[in-house]
Amino acid sequence: MTDYRCFFGKVDMTVVYESALNVMLEMNPQLENTIKIIKKLPLKGRNYSYFHKNYIHQKSLRNEAQRFSSETRGKQILAIFHASDIETCRVSDLDQFDKLINEYQQRLQEIK
Repeated sequence: MTDYRCFFGKVDMTVVYESALNVMLEMNPQLENTIKIIKKLPLKGRNYSYFHKNYIHQKSLRNEAQRFSSETRGKQILAIFHASDIETCRVSDLDQFDKLINEYQQRLQEIK
């Protein structure tokens, strides 16, 4: 997600991709003095999909997806999502985002 309002002083806090931040800082170097990075989170990717734990085709779909980066058609599909590969992640990998959201909501309460 990219919330460009943060670059124009319209919001107090937001979450953006580092690549979007870098572009905005390149275009407007003076923003470096006004934007404070609170936390950086390691992202495995920008696009996620999930399987229900009891989904019967989960294993075969995961196996097929792992081949995408080595096959022409798979690379075309990855290109649509601006991805170079598919990685598997666990639900617990998303805990850091829950913590960030909770921290954000706490800071909002402190401001009010």
